[in-house]
Amino acid sequence: MERMRRGVAGYGRSLRGWGQMVRNSSRNAAEKRNIFAGLCTGTNLSRKNLKKGVGSDWKAGRRGIHSLINMTHEVYAETFGKIDTREKPNQLWEKECDALLTLLVGKGIMTVDELRRAIEGLSSEHQVSLKYYEKWAVAMANILLETQQITTQDLIPSENYRVEESAETYEIGDLVTVVSETDHLPWPKPHLRTPGYVHGALGEIVAVCGEFRNPELLAYRREGKKQTLYRVKFKQADLWEMYNGPENDTAVVEIYGPWLRPFRRQGGKQTQATTSEDTRDHFNHSQGVDLGHGHSHSHGDGDLHTHGSRAQTEQDAIDKEEQKETPPQIVFRLMKATVLKKNIISPQELRKRVEELETMGHNQEGPRMIARAWVDEDYKNLLLSDATKAAAELGIEASNNTAPTVLTVMENTPQVHNLVVCTLCSCYPRSILGLAPAWYKSRSYRSRAIREPREVLKEFGTYIDHHMRVEVHDSTADLRYMVMPQRPEGTEGWSESELAELVTRDSMIGVTTALDPKNRSS
Repeated sequence: MERMRRGVAGYGRSLRGWGQMVRNSSRNAAEKRNIFAGLCTGTNLSRKNLKKGVGSDWKAGRRGIHSLINMTHEVYAETFGKIDTREKPNQLWEKECDALLTLLVGKGIMTVDELRRAIEGLSSEHQVSLKYYEKWAVAMANILLETQQITTQDLIPSENYRVEESAETYEIGDLVTVVSETDHLPWPKPHLRTPGYVHGALGEIVAVCGEFRNPELLAYRREGKKQTLYRVKFKQADLWEMYNGPENDTAVVEIYGPWLRPFRRQGGKQTQATTSEDTRDHFNHSQGVDLGHGHSHSHGDGDLHTHGSRAQTEQDAIDKEEQKETPPQIVFRLMKATVLKKNIISPQELRKRVEELETMGHNQEGPRMIARAWVDEDYKNLLLSDATKAAAELGIEASNNTAPTVLTVMENTPQVHNLVVCTLCSCYPRSILGLAPAWYKSRSYRSRAIREPREVLKEFGTYIDHHMRVEVHDSTADLRYMVMPQRPEGTEGWSESELAELVTRDSMIGVTTALDPKNRSS
């Protein structure tokens, strides 16, 4: 029964940070929700949904970024703004997430295709609200849950099982206040049996019901010290700002001891909450008393005074504590710890793979290939016809370490400028160019490069004449594209090493051209 209650309570909850669609949009909340009408079902990361996957919604979001590309132009423009082209180094957990994936793929525990399917299975809400590696973390957890490599229990932080024990005992007539749920709670949410509308409220003990097994632990099939259950009476007018009944109307709620704190007036003397008008006035909002939500406010007509919703309380904590782990980061931390504990991956393997990722593409692999093609016509023809073989001639591994891929090189000419994108995820020749830059993986680039490539190029300072054709290559399957930029004028007689200095990562993606020889030092 507790597990069923836990699941029902979890349904419809918004996790901190996960319900922010189009966060930077100037639209109001209702308009933001309407942007994805027909796509978003609002599925979120409740424990109930762990059985079918973390934050999964197999219908909404299954089309990936294409669902977002097919917006009206107005909504599209509002949703995806200018591309942030700044270089952003990956955080350690992001590198570890990438490394863990490649190791699991190498051991045959999961595949890249499974990862893609799991990402596409996220709800449309999460397609927008989660960052790149956060999607990876949630998708990887889903796959490991599906294949029974890990369990739901592995993804529940130990702090969720910590139940505060209160040394206080209460008698009938005692005045108490209810603890407010304002702490930054970890993902997933603990199971609570104290309704939110009484959080922070003042009440009176009217019955001591005895000791019972703690449902907050039973929800996870755990046992702990029995908790004393009380019946607590509250004035309706204290609970609901716009309550329109008589002053003496009350509500009685069952509350376990750890959720209660004794109330003492300034002189230490208790007063009957339900009979003393003076006590009620003392706790009226006009007196400026903080009942756990820490702010003064007015409520709209008809609004229930619930002392702040759980979702809003949690989101406020996130906004104030940006350095805190996000729910997906917590998922990754627990998933990594479980994989290491079960010896699926060793700590040494993970550290070594992180080091490999940090050095991947830093040996001038791409520039050496391009420079050789600029000076050797036979090599150029081989590069354009069989880039994998051409790479091997220079001792370069062309296939990605996540899956067998085929490197394909597209030549820029005076007639054609090539641009590479992956609208579905972020497919990229990482073995040649290293880890993809943040902007390449961003929704803005992935959605706009295919739709308005010339505008995107301008944001990188690249202006293509209208007499030239811009051809966009969408890397959606097993090919990994690299652009061969045009050789700059004024480089006749240059050596391969000198020419390689003119070839940048961005020029091999196609967002820029090769460096001007005059600006080589910059």
